[in-house]
Order: sequence, then structure tokens, then C-alpha cells
Amino acid sequence: MLGLNVVDWDPFALHTQLSSLILDLIDNPEIFTSKHLKKDGSLIDVEINAKGVVIDNKRYLFASQRTIKARNTTQVDLANKLLVREKAKYKTILELASDGVFIMDFEGRLLEYSKKAQDLLGYSDSEMVDLSVFDWDKNITKEEYAQIILALKKGPIEIERIHTRKDGSKYIAFITANIINIKDQELLYASARDITQQKESQRIIIEQNEQLEAIFQTALGGISLLSLDGKYEFVNNKYCEMLEYSSKEILDKSTFDFTDKEYLAEYKHVLKEVTEKSIYEDFERVCITKSGKLKRLRSSIALMPNNRQLLMTTVDNTDLFNAMSIIRKQTYTDDLTKLDNKRSYNNHIKENLRLYERYEMPFSMIIFDIDFFKKVNDNYGHLVGDKVLKELGSLVSSNIRGTDTAFRIGGEEFALILKNTSLNNAVIVAEKLRTIVEQDLDTIKGQTITISLGVTQVIIGDTTDSIYTRADTCLYTAKKHGRNCVIASD
Repeated sequence: MLGLNVVDWDPFALHTQLSSLILDLIDNPEIFTSKHLKKDGSLIDVEINAKGVVIDNKRYLFASQRTIKARNTTQVDLANKLLVREKAKYKTILELASDGVFIMDFEGRLLEYSKKAQDLLGYSDSEMVDLSVFDWDKNITKEEYAQIILALKKGPIEIERIHTRKDGSKYIAFITANIINIKDQELLYASARDITQQKESQRIIIEQNEQLEAIFQTALGGISLLSLDGKYEFVNNKYCEMLEYSSKEILDKSTFDFTDKEYLAEYKHVLKEVTEKSIYEDFERVCITKSGKLKRLRSSIALMPNNRQLLMTTVDNTDLFNAMSIIRKQTYTDDLTKLDNKRSYNNHIKENLRLYERYEMPFSMIIFDIDFFKKVNDNYGHLVGDKVLKELGSLVSSNIRGTDTAFRIGGEEFALILKNTSLNNAVIVAEKLRTIVEQDLDTIKGQTITISLGVTQVIIGDTTDSIYTRADTCLYTAKKHGRNCVIASD
């Protein structure tokens, strides 16, 4: 016996790998099976218990063996190829794997496994040796396993299975499987991860989402989730009902698509302010329904905690607005011209100054009056004078935008507040009104009636008095320049 080498009785051991294998076994004791070659040339199946020992300060490999009942030749051969020939190659992969790694033959027999795979199943090393996929996957049949092999021949697959541990407990395994080739032998390589907790978390989230969905869908008010650029990501039934669209028609469209264009600028300012400053804001806007109706909607909007969405709650204020309009008309409308009165002007100028201070929303003001109006009253009487005022009011209201407001603030003095309008554009509006009045206000046959206009734009630090005074000064300058003209502030 003395003088024999391992390769003399173990035909599967390779000289090139022998040294690294022995050193590995000295550091990592292991029990494994192999085939040994007897002197007469026959092969016997043996179980080897190998470990390192120290004698006289020298390290040696101590191996004991026992003859075992022959196992299936293919299984033993493949096992030895993995354990001996390819051990050095795959051991590092198995040890470093964060998931459980199972290597099996096409019959489902377990040939090699990682420490994580053993931990998942709860078996000892000696027990793992005799396992097959059918021991931990109780629900899989041989036919199903064969189908998986066929599928793997087309490429890697990902599946979820229920695995049973040694103690009978179960876990949900997410498996990535592929076919590998080791020394011309095709084997099944499966990486398994326990996703039981992940699945439970998903179940809880789904359940909570379903509860929230039920709450949202039964809410009396409209609820919607918007992306930061204003696209709808969720709408409840009530919100769809308000706009007369289905959720499918609304989702992925912009909230601006349903907003009347005259309210767009103000609405965009609100969303920008909420997004950039994380404030909570109430606002009103006019939306266009599928049937073309205008709905006046009152909304509250806030930035969600994730900073990626806006939550908007909405009520339909159309009926209330219409009802209040009747009262408002009686309170804030000038009886003669049907324009807004001085009280309404005071409210509007304060509100527009507030919006400017908070959102930097610009607006301009035009102050104008009728040139030589006293002569009209003196020469033609107050009834004719009233008719001139009335027709002037009609001309003005029919030639301004819905977001602009015209006021009669004195006898023959009028004001216009133009939202989201620069000074240059306000001058254009003023010049347009001046021309229309000169050409179309023909109350008195044969006599041209004209107006003089002063224009200004809101600036930082403005008050109700300062902006009015600036526009009124421009009006006074227009009269000094011969009337029937437009003068704007610097």
C-alpha cells in the first residue's frame, strides 16, 4: 500500500486539482461518496469522511472510508464529477451565493447545494445527499418537472414555488433556473430565494390599497392624484362624474386639458407654488365638461409626503356660484351700466394684490372716463347722458376677456382690472377700447364721443391707493395731451 497515490484507487481524482482538493478538505472536513478502484479492477461505492489532523506540528489529511450499497450509477458519477472534478470551480460560487443554490440532474436528484440552500430546507449534510426536488417541492409531479426541463432548454426561467422544510413549515420560493453544462453533462441550476415575507407585505399593501380605493370611490367629493407636472394618475368616481368623462379618458391627460383657458395662468401659478413651497392651497377654477358645459370647481391641493404627487380634493361649486351670482349681482352691480360697482372694485383690487404678493401673478389696471361728459349732460340732458353711460358699459363688457373685470367707480369714471396682463398688453387693450368707443358709441347722432385712458401695472409694494393713483395720474396726463388718447405709466 505504501507508495500508492490517491489517483491509483480514485480514478475520478485529477492530478491538477488534487493538491487544492486535499488542502480544502484539511481546512473543511466533509463526508462524501465516491467510487474506488480495487486491485482486481472492480469498482466499489464508498463513503469517505475526510478531515485535517495535526501530528507533531504537521498537518495531514485523515480519511476513513466505508463500503456502501451501490447507488444509481449515473447519480454517483455525476455527483463525483461535481464533488471532485468541478469542486474547485463551483465551491466558491456556492459559498458566495446569497440565495439558495440547488444543482440537480434531469431526474430531480440533488447533486450539489449551497449553505444557504441547506439553511432554507433545514436538513443536515448527510440528509441533503439523498434528497430530490420532490422532497421539498411536494406539489410538483414528474411530468411538471419534465416540462420545466423542456422550458429550460429554450432559455432561463423564473418561477414561484412552495417549498417544504424538514420540520414541515413552508416558504414561498422565487426561483431563477437555467441549464448548465459540466463536462458534457447537462444539469439544472436553480437559485432560490425565500420571498414569504415579501409576499405578505405585498398582500398587506394590496389590501390597504383596496380599502383606500373603496374610501376614495365612495367619497362625496372628487379626489384626484396628479404628477408634479399636472398629469392625472388617479381619479375617483365623483371626479369623473363632475367632468362627465370616464377614468380611462382622464388618466394620463393633464389637468390643464380640462381647464378653461382663461383660468389656466392662475391655475398653473397655484400648482407651481404648491410644488415648490410645499404649501396647502384652496383655489377655484372653471373646467369644461365632456358635453361642453362650464363647471366652477372649488379645490384644495397639497403635496403628498412622497414629494412626487399632488393630492387634490374637489367640490362642484357651480350651483352655489350661480345662486350667489344673483345675490352678488344685486350687491356688486351698477344698476345703470350693468358693470361691477365701486364696492366690487374694492374687493377685486384687494384680491388681485393678494395674489400678486403670494404668487407673483401680474395684473394691470386701466382708468378711463368720457371726454367732455358734462357738456353731454348740459346740452342733451341727463337721460341722454345715462344712455351714453349705459351703451359705453355694454361696449366695454363685450370687448374684454372673461377673466377681466370692468367697473363703474364714479359718475363717468370707469376702471378695468386685467389679470395676468403685462403693461404692454394692457396698453393694447386700452387702445382697442378707445378706438371702439370712438367708432361705435353713436348714442348722439352726429356727435363723436371719446374716452381718455390711463394705464399701469402692479409693482412690488403697491397698495390699493398707490396703484389707483398711478393710473389716475396717467388719465390726467391723457386729458392734458388733448384727450382721446392712452397714457401708460413708466
